[in-house]
Amino acid sequence: ESQIKRQAVSVGAAHRLPKCDGRQLSTGTIFQCYGPETPTDQKTIAKVNADFAGALAKWPEFMERWVFVHNEQCPNGWCNFRR
Repeated sequence: ESQIKRQAVSVGAAHRLPKCDGRQLSTGTIFQCYGPETPTDQKTIAKVNADFAGALAKWPEFMERWVFVHNEQCPNGWCNFRR
């Protein structure tokens, strides 16, 4: 049975890692969360683009996978981007 090593990330702005709401250390995965009360396609697309570019800039040696967690419907139920 394999164990997943992960790092807890505080939600408070003073303690947050830049462009990262969570990391899975064993896979090089960065998680970014977005949960607006009134989501729109345009705002979500802008958030995805800005956060993905920011994560690439902030975590170039660590990030192998980027997961955007949100409260909108995607055709397949989730969005996942790899570099």
